[in-house]
Amino acid sequence: MLFRRGRPHAETWVHDHARSVLAGRASVVAAAIRRKATRNHLDAAKRKPADTAAAYLLNKKPYLDYPTALARGWPIATGVIEGACRHLVKDRMDRTGARWSLAGAEAILKLRALGSNGDFDAYWAFHLAKERQRVHAARYANGIIPHR
Repeated sequence: MLFRRGRPHAETWVHDHARSVLAGRASVVAAAIRRKATRNHLDAAKRKPADTAAAYLLNKKPYLDYPTALARGWPIATGVIEGACRHLVKDRMDRTGARWSLAGAEAILKLRALGSNGDFDAYWAFHLAKERQRVHAARYANGIIPHR
């Protein structure tokens, strides 16, 4: 534990270091976490969460380029993104005994995304029109299907 429970400066420390990660200084924050664990004379078991957090920041540094993401307007709320991935991907694809081809999995995920975004009805109308064109209209002169 880097701080005793209820210490007011703990929240400030975490806030400041979270801002540093957002500023692209994940390595600096990893070093600060390890330094704090060392200064607190934590034994190996007690410092393990700190070392794990520091290792995560160092290992994921290429993916923690928040300055670029923020400048480009990309979402960085990983909880939101991970929740969407769980909702769209894991809940559907991670079924006991399920086997997916890449094409099949991609098709299902696209349909799930359309449903989740509320765009399925518009997509389905588009799909039916394209299928009608491909299967029927393309076979007749000027795309006009004769009526019986």
